[in-house]
Amino acid sequence: MSEQSPDVVLVNPNTNRATTAMITGPEALTASAGHVVALVQDPVRTPEDAPMVVVAAFGDPGVPELRDAGFRVSGIGEAAVQAAAAGGCRFAVATTTPDLAEAICGLVARAGVADLFTGVELTTTDPLVLAENPEACREELDAVVRRCLAAGAQRVVIGGGPLSDAAPDLAGRYPDVIVEPLTAAAAVVAYSRHS
Repeated sequence: MSEQSPDVVLVNPNTNRATTAMITGPEALTASAGHVVALVQDPVRTPEDAPMVVVAAFGDPGVPELRDAGFRVSGIGEAAVQAAAAGGCRFAVATTTPDLAEAICGLVARAGVADLFTGVELTTTDPLVLAENPEACREELDAVVRRCLAAGAQRVVIGGGPLSDAAPDLAGRYPDVIVEPLTAAAAVVAYSRHS
């Protein structure tokens, strides 16, 4: 009996508290790229006929390297900022990780939508503290979303995989404004299956 290979491989370097704590700064984001590539290449080996790969860390570590190796890959960050900019909408990123703000700006530039980007807006509490308190995280992100809209954004990306629990609540508060990265990546996967 043969096993059927998956259509999509989801890779997340934020698999536990230790690695989530690790990816709060630019050096750790860069270092995690090798981990992501190894996670994909170890079981898959070659990109020919490989499943679609989704990198579920907002900074998209390993995405350029996997593309260079020939894999079909989408990062949740890239998918989110492109979805936010669709139709020429101005957008911002709301996040909890100040040390990654510059990396997020680089992600936006690589995604080709920097001309529509109004910037990164940040919560004030330590990201690991917010990760332990979902209600406080939602309320701080709500204030950040309001700042983004006041600064001219029409859509707001909730920038971070660990923040995906807050995104549906915020989407209910701000209809047609919030872009959740995992949902955006799922749309990319669905599109790739039909193209």
